[in-house]
Amino acid sequence: MPPFYRWLESHNTAVRKFALDMIMAFQQLEAVPMLLALLHDADREVAILSAAALGELGVSDTAEAVMA
Repeated sequence: MPPFYRWLESHNTAVRKFALDMIMAFQQLEAVPMLLALLHDADREVAILSAAALGELGVSDTAEAVMA
């Protein structure tokens, strides 16, 4: 299974959304640092999916990161 977090740097929004879905599906905890950064993505849907992914992965500081 590939490390889907590598695709989070794509300029293609659809690729980033797919990667987020796969990160959630395969519980790729190593993606957490990049997910935190994506909370401030220019694309609102990507930012929302990032927050969802953090919640799905059980990251407890998701709410604080969203407020930052």
